[in-house]
Amino acid sequence: MLSEWFKHLDATNQEMVRRMLDLVAQQSVFGFLSVLDGTRQIEHAEGQRGYLELRYIKQGKEEILSGPKGKILHELLD
Repeated sequence: MLSEWFKHLDATNQEMVRRMLDLVAQQSVFGFLSVLDGTRQIEHAEGQRGYLELRYIKQGKEEILSGPKGKILHELLD
């Protein structure tokens, strides 16, 4: 259904839809990475809040990729 609608749009409007979808995808990934980084709040608690960590583990070796001891992932997004 959406594909048929899109095919009937003129070239200018198709490009606008592509640009809009690209922006939505970028903002979604940015928001998700911000939550992993701890820069976007996911709880409304008073005092100390919890945090998320993303870890990579291989052959017993562990690398923290995000969280208080990790990288700021959302800054890596262009």
